[in-house]
Order: sequence, then C-alpha cells, then structure tokens
Amino acid sequence: MNNLIKVPITDKLGRQSHRWVKEDASSTSQSRLQTISAPSSSLPQSLMLAGSPVPETTQEVLYHVGTFDAGHKKAQSLEGGGLSVSRDPLKWRSIAYLTGDVWKLDVSDNRFLDYHELTVDQRRAINDYGMEQGYLVPTTVYKVSYWDDEDEGTAYMLMTDLAEAEEEQEGIEGSELETLDGYVASGSFPDKTVREGDMHYEQIMAAVWVSEVATDLDGVWWEDSYNEYSAPRGVLSMSKISEWIDSASKVADADVDEED
Repeated sequence: MNNLIKVPITDKLGRQSHRWVKEDASSTSQSRLQTISAPSSSLPQSLMLAGSPVPETTQEVLYHVGTFDAGHKKAQSLEGGGLSVSRDPLKWRSIAYLTGDVWKLDVSDNRFLDYHELTVDQRRAINDYGMEQGYLVPTTVYKVSYWDDEDEGTAYMLMTDLAEAEEEQEGIEGSELETLDGYVASGSFPDKTVREGDMHYEQIMAAVWVSEVATDLDGVWWEDSYNEYSAPRGVLSMSKISEWIDSASKVADADVDEED
C-alpha cells in the first residue's frame, strides 16, 4: 500500500484544509502546496448548511470487520457503498452476522458528519441537493402512525400506495393516516445500495452529500443507541477510504478496545 502523508493546503479563498499525498511527493515545495486549489465543491473549514454549522464528530479509534474488497459489499446496506466502521466491531459482528478479520483504523483529526445532530432544515437542504442532482424525485408519501406497546412510543410506516396505507391504518386500532410531500430515490441515485423508488434513502443521501459537497469530511457518523439491532456506526466516503486503509492493522478479538 502506498504510504500517505497529510500536508496542509490553502485554497484561493484562503481557506485552510489538508491533502493526502504519497510520501515520495513530500519533496514538493511548501509554496506549491499552499497554492493548490481545493475542488470547486469544497466548503470552508467551518462547514455551513442551511444557515447553521454542520454538526461534526471525531472518533479516536475505529474498526472494520471483513475485507477491503468492494466486491464483498452487500447489495443493501444501512451505510451505503462506502466502508463501514464502528467503535465496537465485536458488537456489530453479532448484530450483522459479519465474518472476517477485524481491522483497527487510526487516522487522527478525523471529521465525520454527526447525522443525528442535523437540524430539520439541514436534512431538508441535503434532500434539496439530491433533488437538484436528479438523485431524488418528488412523490406523495402516506404515513401511518401508531402506538407501539413494546417500545412504549409512537412508531410509523411510510408507503407510496394509498390503498396499502389505508389497509394498514384500518388494521391498527388507534392509528392515524397522514399525507405528506416527500421523495423517493431515482434511477440515477449514485449509491447502488439504494434502489429506484426507495423511500429509505436519507441516511445514504447524507453520505452522498458529504462525498460530493463536504469533501473535507471523512464520512458520516450515526451515534445510534446500543440495543439488539444497533450500535454507534459510521461510513467512510469513497475518496477517503485509501487513507484509512493505509492506517489499518489486523487485530485479534482480545485486543479490541471495547466500549466502557
């Protein structure tokens, strides 16, 4: 694997960032590095979205279970087509029935979009971006809300077929049916783990937005609660994966830094 080093750069607008280069390029003069232009889609270091700072989080040590071969990626994934990472690989191995080696990844000063801290307006802005790019198409969405005794909270189902929604609503005592304006994934959605017509695209749409717009970020992080089906997790943007793989070292289960 190529040995990569991080070098500081400043774009034409004076914004500070960094770039990873092969170690044999380290002889490049600092003056040249300081004039490298950032991609036109990059944002200032204080990333803004819908008039507010983009929520970010940094993770000290992360792990990946399996291989780094994209061909082994499942056809469907909650994180999309990027490289899945977590703080607790042993937990995720149990949840997702994962096989393969455990890899410890250590990239300092990493920056992830903190998905659960996005405001309503910021989520809407990400969807608007998807609409502008042709990744999403507008549709009417039917929401059936009901009380879930097991979770002791309100749950809901989303669907695009009115007859199906009415049937579900009639079959659940005390449920309510709402008609909403929404989106579904188009056939041009860039992440192939999302199928055309899919309504459950939002988390992966955020990963697409990071990879195409907020290119200084390493990926998206979901600080999910620990339960039978979930735990904190993240995904690396495709353009960042090589940097993280370069830091990877295989570890035994006994050497995993478990959550407190």
